[in-house]
Amino acid sequence: MLDFTNFEKINDEAYVWRGFLSSEICDDAFKESISLTNHPDRIVREIDSVQLLGGAMDERIVDKVNEFFKGTGFFTGSFLHWYTDPGVWFAAHRDDEAFDPTPFKKTWAGVIYLADMDGGELLYPTYNTFVVPRKGDLVIHTAVLPHAATPVSTTNKRTVTFVVYDESNPIDPNIEPYGEKVAAKKDKQIYYSKDWLDSHFGKMWMRDYNVTMEQIEKYKEAEKQ
Repeated sequence: MLDFTNFEKINDEAYVWRGFLSSEICDDAFKESISLTNHPDRIVREIDSVQLLGGAMDERIVDKVNEFFKGTGFFTGSFLHWYTDPGVWFAAHRDDEAFDPTPFKKTWAGVIYLADMDGGELLYPTYNTFVVPRKGDLVIHTAVLPHAATPVSTTNKRTVTFVVYDESNPIDPNIEPYGEKVAAKKDKQIYYSKDWLDSHFGKMWMRDYNVTMEQIEKYKEAEKQ
């Protein structure tokens, strides 16, 4: 079991630890993230143009995260740098969607924010809840929980993410949990759900992507066929 004493509860599957990282470590990691802008392993995701940066991770971050999970029966992996341009939504997704060769169940996932932002609320559509992240904050949520993030208006959305495995739950590493087509379908089901569309952020998403209710109704009808 995890100890959520230092966390604020966002919903039943998501929690935030305010000020998990010191300002000094955040600033150093932020500079490191900038230096990775032209790294040969950098990937710009087709789904939302968010940038996955290559390169090494500050060991102070890795050590601090690992200290939290020490003795819990979970272990961490895949520490990654991310950068999001202004005006870009971080598309709805689940952290267990992508193929992962680690032969243990991906149970939790985390994101650490390296700077204060204007925008960038982290959303959980299935609970209709959100959190406003600040510099140094750590958010952890279950790997199966859908989430997304609103656009920022500045160039300082730089984050570090990681995933968490259950060492008591081995799985077949050759089996992807969903696959790209199924994952994309599930993401649309989130965005087109009534709770999401009725929410403030759902209306914001419709405006930014010029999505109409007519388009949504056509999609729903097609899914019934």
